[in-house]
Amino acid sequence: MKSKRLRYAISMALISLLVATQVTPLALAQTESVPPESETVQQQQEATYPVGVEVRNIEGTRTEQVGISLTDEEGNIYDGSYNENSQWLTGSSLPEGQYYIELTPPEGTTSQINNTAPQFAVATETPNVYSIDVNEENLGGLSAVYGAFELVNEPVSETYRVGAEVRGLDGTRTSDVGITVYDENSTVYEGGYNEYAQWLTTNELPEGLYYIELTTPEGTTSQISTTTNQSAVPTETPNLYTIELNEETLGNLTSVYGAFELIETAPVEQTFRLGAEVRGLDGRRTSDVGITVWDANEMYYDGTYNEYLQWLTNDELPEGEYFITLTPPEGFSTEINLSTDQYAMETNTPNVYSIFLSEDNLGNSSAIYAAFNLVEAPAETYQLGVEVRGLDGTRTDEVGITVADVDGVTFEGEYNEYLQWLTTEELPAGQYSITLDTPEGTVSTINETTNQYAIPADETNVYNIILNEENLGNNSSIYGAFNLVEAPAETYQLGVEVRGLDGTRSDEAGITVTDADGVVFEGEYNEYLQWLTSEKLTEGTYTITLDTPAGTVSEINDTTNQYAVATDEDDVYTIELNEDILGSSSAVYGAFNLVEAPAETYQLGVEVRGLDGTRSDEAGITVTDADGVVFEGEYNEYLQWLTDDELPEGTYTITLDTPEGTVSEINNTTNQYAVATDDDDVYTIELNEDNLGSSSAVYGAFRLVDAPLPNPDTFTLGVEVRGLDDRRTDEVGVTVTDNDGDVFTGSYNEYLQWLTDDELPEGVYVITLDTPEGTVSEINETTNQYAVATDEDDVYTIELNDENLGSSSAIYGAFRLIESDENGGGGSESSDESSDESSDESSDESSDESDGSESSDESSDDESDDESNGSDESDDESDDDGNVIVDQDDDILPTTGESNTMIITVVAIGLLAVGGLLLYRRKRS
Repeated sequence: MKSKRLRYAISMALISLLVATQVTPLALAQTESVPPESETVQQQQEATYPVGVEVRNIEGTRTEQVGISLTDEEGNIYDGSYNENSQWLTGSSLPEGQYYIELTPPEGTTSQINNTAPQFAVATETPNVYSIDVNEENLGGLSAVYGAFELVNEPVSETYRVGAEVRGLDGTRTSDVGITVYDENSTVYEGGYNEYAQWLTTNELPEGLYYIELTTPEGTTSQISTTTNQSAVPTETPNLYTIELNEETLGNLTSVYGAFELIETAPVEQTFRLGAEVRGLDGRRTSDVGITVWDANEMYYDGTYNEYLQWLTNDELPEGEYFITLTPPEGFSTEINLSTDQYAMETNTPNVYSIFLSEDNLGNSSAIYAAFNLVEAPAETYQLGVEVRGLDGTRTDEVGITVADVDGVTFEGEYNEYLQWLTTEELPAGQYSITLDTPEGTVSTINETTNQYAIPADETNVYNIILNEENLGNNSSIYGAFNLVEAPAETYQLGVEVRGLDGTRSDEAGITVTDADGVVFEGEYNEYLQWLTSEKLTEGTYTITLDTPAGTVSEINDTTNQYAVATDEDDVYTIELNEDILGSSSAVYGAFNLVEAPAETYQLGVEVRGLDGTRSDEAGITVTDADGVVFEGEYNEYLQWLTDDELPEGTYTITLDTPEGTVSEINNTTNQYAVATDDDDVYTIELNEDNLGSSSAVYGAFRLVDAPLPNPDTFTLGVEVRGLDDRRTDEVGVTVTDNDGDVFTGSYNEYLQWLTDDELPEGVYVITLDTPEGTVSEINETTNQYAVATDEDDVYTIELNDENLGSSSAIYGAFRLIESDENGGGGSESSDESSDESSDESSDESSDESDGSESSDESSDDESDDESNGSDESDDESDDDGNVIVDQDDDILPTTGESNTMIITVVAIGLLAVGGLLLYRRKRS
């Protein structure tokens, strides 16, 4: 009977506890039948441990004056605080793993591990930062995994003063020697001589390696003095020493000394070391550039980069001019770095510079430096053109043309309507060959009467041409120009002999030989200083042009047999080649003497044509030289502006003051020699004999053109939509975005045109239309508009630029509404409503089947209140990692692990209740 009552009491206690904790018998049954995997789940729950830090001050007592930061390997910071025992503990237990403790000790102190206490911190390479492994083993029997530390005084860095003593040739101390002290970073430290002629640094310097550089009087150099205690060490560079500052070199002295003595230097040939420094795009020195140094005799000198990325010749070089060739990385070029002291000068060849080694350029440096910067080299391409003139002097397309590069790759081309042959594509900069297939009985020669850049090769009708920026100039193509001539019959060698001012033969005069068509014939001086054409020339009249040394002109030498005839131009002669004149000689000669030339001056002329193409005197003209001196002039009766006086040879600047609304440009339809600059209406012109030619003045020719109108930088975007009645409507929502998704606002005006509030930069934008129910939009092609349809309904792109703007105030997209088909786009509101209705219906149905709960309906609405699911006024929150943190008051079923814990708790309470009941009954009995 008692056992039945006992079982009944136990059952009632368990049932009451289950009801109180809202655990149903079904849930209890499910909990009791947990599959074996639940043990794995329990094992996967991580063990956690608190972390503690203890710091003792210099007196050995615990201190709270140290800042403590605890982070994991991902940099997450864990809070903590000091307890009543001055021990720092984390606010919560941490999962097993490695963590980092960072201490911030008081000023003047640092920390170290306190090995007198049980602790598990390990020092890192960073002062005051330690690692600690948090695990079961390190916890042991303690309440936390501890790191223990103690504060110590921070070590004080030692400093020293550098001293230098120099004794002259007479053995006494001298202050006539310049002294420079600097460290490995080239930082220079000030100093001066005291009353005992000892040089000392003004301030004490930190321990380390330093350099002492002496500037000794002329005729002397320095060496270490062995008669006194000193710490300097010589280097490979004369008068340069190193000195180590430390406790050992200081000894019992007040400074670390270098002691030196002067000795006489034997007179030797002055030599210099050449240095080069190149800085990359980031402004730092680089060794990625190849450097070659050579002299005028093409003798090359080796060198290497040092640890400071400065290139130095291995040997010192004699005084004189040298050349530096730089080989930059692909895609780069070089320029002189003018922001530092350097002595390189540009040449006409890219990446090739000259430099002069001399005592003046050396100064007090150890080497004479050239400094350069790397710059990006633009990839240039050019169109190659060929023009051939026939025997009648007119252009012809009867010549076959083949263009090839140095690798033999050929490039296509064709004749245009002007009978000029042009390559189909632009070609990279470089050398190309032009091969002409001329009609029978003819050969080609270069046409020197026009600007062209072909150079004859060793073969007939084969020429080379260089494509580069210099040859392009302001033209659209780089041309090779040729003339067809009859194939030669009789040929003769033409010779030229020139005697200098001293009456002896000279090869200092440049010689150009041309025929009546201006074709140039190459030649060279032989060992007898006689100039001879490289090939024999056909019978006829030729022109000899001498390029005489500066300050001289030529005249015919009548004291020898020669056949040149003077012309009206200085240094230009004609000569007839024929059988009679040749006689028994091997060549037909022209013989000349050099005489002193008078100083040359030239008149500068300017011609300006107005908008109507006729000459005009409406432009103001100012001519200045390189020193800014202005030269007066005026217009003549032909409306040509001429300087009042002739000007010396040189470069001058022409500045035009053009009428309002106009600017000037060079008139390339006439012979002129002005060159445009970067400034509007400003040009340079070279006055010299070549540019004068047979004219009375050297001209710059220009024409006036309308000044360009400024282009707008921003544009207004407009949208016009016409409804089903073909009238403008404002019932369509308009959204304008750019490629980054930025939205630009706007509104409809009184004409029912939608315009952006602000002007937008040039570019592509997206227009999205929100059309009325039952309609979609399409582009209105009956008006000027610039929208382009996309694959999406009611979404279009539009490009804002000057071309689309035209003369309008805005760039428009124009659309019209049409009725949408059954499956078509548009009708977004109807779709949303049906979606909402179906959602509500399904929600209602599912709600009706769920024990009559009203919270399901409330949570399915878009505007559910905070009372759904029995929650208080707080929603679920998220931690920093995006994990949902459920409010503790939420009514949810427990997880498997929590269910096990709850059942155990229920059973324990039940047993306690039964035990209490039995005890009560026993007392009553």
